[in-house]
Amino acid sequence: MPASPANAAQGSGDAALLARLRSGESAAFEELVRDHGARLLGVAKRLLRHDEDARDAVQDAFFSAFRGLEKFEGEARLSTWLHRIVVNAALMKLRTRRRKPEAPIDDLLPRFLGDGSPRETRGALARGARGRLRAPGAA
Repeated sequence: MPASPANAAQGSGDAALLARLRSGESAAFEELVRDHGARLLGVAKRLLRHDEDARDAVQDAFFSAFRGLEKFEGEARLSTWLHRIVVNAALMKLRTRRRKPEAPIDDLLPRFLGDGSPRETRGALARGARGRLRAPGAA
């Protein structure tokens, strides 16, 4: 089946952009991120459901794509290749999240009274600080 004019134009645009990327042209990297970043971020957000993780996944994906430019053979559209990379980066984040679940740190944070003073007495805090600041082996 012959390629449609839109696909042919996309393919030639991809080839030109790919050549510029491979030559290290910084404007080409900017163009790639500008043209594909928002769509890739949407993909990552749908998979991860957390904005910060999604941004991290897209950043990881662009980094992987830049490192793998020489391996990209151009058989698929550049956007398809980037989509697959961002999906893989998001899935890796999900796997990591399952292996190392994040626990809330609220119990580890200091508590303060309404006036801004710590819940512990100031004397207890000072004694604790002195104990931590003592030289090793000092009594």
